[in-house]
Amino acid sequence: GLKSCIVCTTLDRFSSFGMRRCSVPVLRHASRRQQLAVARAFAAAPDSQRQVMGATVKLTKSPTYAENDHHTVDTNDLLGRSDTYISRHLGTSPQQQKEMVQQMGFNSVDELIDAVIPKHLRRTDEMALHKEPVSETAALERLREIMSKNIEVKNFMGQGYHGSITPSTIQRNLLENPIWYTSYTPYQAEIAQGRLESLLNFQTLVTELTGMDIANASLLDEGSAAAEAMAMVVRGTSSKRDAIFFISDMAHPQTIELMKVRAAQYGVNTVVGDADTFNFTGKKVIGALVQYPDTRGVLRDFSKAAEELHSHGGQLIVSADPLALCVAKPPSQFGADIVVGSMQRFGVPMLYGGPAAAYLATSKKRARSMPGRIIGVSIDSQGDKA
Repeated sequence: GLKSCIVCTTLDRFSSFGMRRCSVPVLRHASRRQQLAVARAFAAAPDSQRQVMGATVKLTKSPTYAENDHHTVDTNDLLGRSDTYISRHLGTSPQQQKEMVQQMGFNSVDELIDAVIPKHLRRTDEMALHKEPVSETAALERLREIMSKNIEVKNFMGQGYHGSITPSTIQRNLLENPIWYTSYTPYQAEIAQGRLESLLNFQTLVTELTGMDIANASLLDEGSAAAEAMAMVVRGTSSKRDAIFFISDMAHPQTIELMKVRAAQYGVNTVVGDADTFNFTGKKVIGALVQYPDTRGVLRDFSKAAEELHSHGGQLIVSADPLALCVAKPPSQFGADIVVGSMQRFGVPMLYGGPAAAYLATSKKRARSMPGRIIGVSIDSQGDKA
């Protein structure tokens, strides 16, 4: 047999298995010219003609065999498109679906849907879908066509999202380098150790920028991180009746809206206002969130607000831009109890609104109430760091 097959290597159907496991016997004996002729003809044919060509194709064996000895090749299976989704989809089989719906007391999936989804919510008209399933290549082309309709404009307001530059050496050698995700399986100790070390470096960077004692290994985005910080304050409050949580009106709009929704679930009243004029001495004010710098780019010193809050046990949450912290006063120096923010500043594209990883840092005494994961350094049985 041949060491390799032009048909297989051209269309990537059986090349990963090798000729010894090829399901079409004729490929072991057909000349390379015959193989190449079939591959070229089928690859050049439009989809409408592939079905006609795919009926049967007869290839004559090499001259060492009888001239009237033919093999029939199913080219639909041999040279059909290999970029379909169905071959890689690990969903349930029709038999498994039938057993599942019977276990729930129904005869079909349609009957289950009729019983679960109210009729007034059901769609009655047909959806404008493809008449036939499309391949992955065709689907990607269609998605690119749709994405090309997006209008890209410059945003001068910021609001937590900033245009950034990812150094090409980092993008190529770290983000796009397949060695990071193909050399090891996810559960191997080597890649797990590397991931832990990267997260530890992330936490160390956050603590150095914010001046706080401890940081977690990231959260979903800045808004949810601020809401989690508010939850830490609420959980540490003995009485939530008539409790007030202040939110600066100069915080990012998405952060304000998310915190108002989350506060309603905790039964806490929120007040959105001016941090320069608000009275933080009221005992019902259990905490406050301020933006540093604010959504318009103004830097303020919140030392007075922190002092007034601490006078009756309140806590100050600062949502800070980590890139600004490279040159600005760290929040820990003006009394911040919890610091949150978005790491989108450090080379992450805006991605049409995110989300981008967030950070949360606080003091050691609040470590047990922190959300998310915390990567720590310990000592192994040999006395080395682990």
